[in-house]
Amino acid sequence: MSAAAEATSKPRPRIVVADDHQGMLRAVTDLVARHFDVVASVNDGLAALQEATRTLPDLVLSDITMPRLDGLRLARELKQQMVPSKVVFLTSHNDDDYISEALCAGATGYVLKPRLASDLVPALNLAAAGKFFISPHAFAETLAYAETRHVLESYLDENVFFWGGK
Repeated sequence: MSAAAEATSKPRPRIVVADDHQGMLRAVTDLVARHFDVVASVNDGLAALQEATRTLPDLVLSDITMPRLDGLRLARELKQQMVPSKVVFLTSHNDDDYISEALCAGATGYVLKPRLASDLVPALNLAAAGKFFISPHAFAETLAYAETRHVLESYLDENVFFWGGK
């Protein structure tokens, strides 16, 4: 079998998409549908939880600020209910406390909405492969506060990721 035929026969990851803004939900769903099988597209966190527990997708893409159940609580509930889906956040919250909380809640990805076009599909692909992704610009503000040495600031140092350097 050729590589092209093998790539087309491989099933695409299944995803639930959740965002409370109807225009954003539609745009994001259209974007990810080119690369993933969208099993549900919902506008609140409780509906996302219900769809994820019902369909057991590979990925759940969620905004953080949503009605009925925010994205962070959604991620915690999925983890508690042992739903094996990887959670990726697509959010406007460019704050290291949110990033830290998202990772603690079990997220494997954190994409800033302004970076949607460049970061979302790579983040979802990495999450599906069991790897982490955080939009690089999510840490832009930490440089201004270097004297505080917040724990997430260490991710700016590539030595954290590359062993065997110097």
